[in-house]
Amino acid sequence: MSKFHLPYPKYTADFNIDFKDKLCFLGSCFSDHIGHLAHEHGFNVLSNPFGTTFHPQPIIDMLRASITDSVDLNLLNQNTYVTDWGSAHKLQSVSAKAHKDLVISKRKQLKQQISGHAFLFITFGTSIGYRHKTLNKIVANCHKQPSELFNKEATSMDEMYESWEAIIEELQSWNPELNIIFTVSPVRHIKDGLVANNRSKSRLSAAIELLERKKNISYFPSFEFINDVLRDYRFFNTDLIHPSDQAINEVWRLFDQAYLNKSNSEISQKIAKLNKAKRHKEINKNTTESEKHQEWIEKQNLLIDQLLNQSS
Repeated sequence: MSKFHLPYPKYTADFNIDFKDKLCFLGSCFSDHIGHLAHEHGFNVLSNPFGTTFHPQPIIDMLRASITDSVDLNLLNQNTYVTDWGSAHKLQSVSAKAHKDLVISKRKQLKQQISGHAFLFITFGTSIGYRHKTLNKIVANCHKQPSELFNKEATSMDEMYESWEAIIEELQSWNPELNIIFTVSPVRHIKDGLVANNRSKSRLSAAIELLERKKNISYFPSFEFINDVLRDYRFFNTDLIHPSDQAINEVWRLFDQAYLNKSNSEISQKIAKLNKAKRHKEINKNTTESEKHQEWIEKQNLLIDQLLNQSS
């Protein structure tokens, strides 16, 4: 056993993921990291179409709006752009119409990605939310608006359980083939203080545990893996909050072990190497050889397609 971490857990899921399956990652920035790696390894991935979302309630709102084809949204007009309270800060448009069209297109994209045989990975970041006083709802992002517009609140385990029990029923009734997997982000929200952060994460874990007992959902232990197995600040960035690339790659190893069979694991690793080579070539390409560079990229894409066809 390495002196730097506990033995890796042998976590095995009750199902395997194939390249033909659709994967959707929603929630904290941890969803972005794992979603990116899944894409790099050749999977059909949609990750946080509305931006990074930390609190469970806005994730419910975006899922419900997507599967019901809702066109309603609460816009926020800024001086130079328009956004909305149900999206993260990066989702911005030049006008109200443009933003409404953008959000509706994202909802359609999300609905399509979780239809049919699909896997929905949801990462909770915090149970501490900011409720907009006028709208009386927890927002996905405060968009740097004055604090007096919001009430800060800690959502209880029971509240999260009840709201998620309802949306899980809706999702599984709408699509019986949808597999739902929860996880908790290992990123600490230290702006709330370490005590409040730990209590927040505990409420998230407790709510998911209760859902596991009552609903046909599962849990991926990324939080425990980062904080209890690796458990060393060498696996974090210099802010000592966010897991490093090395830590994320180690979590991917756990993901691979849990959800991929041996054949797909081997193919996915080959695809990841080809994608890495493409990025390296792009960085170092000579602009005078752009035509040769494009031919090389197309060759790598052809090799990736051949590997994916090999898996089917």
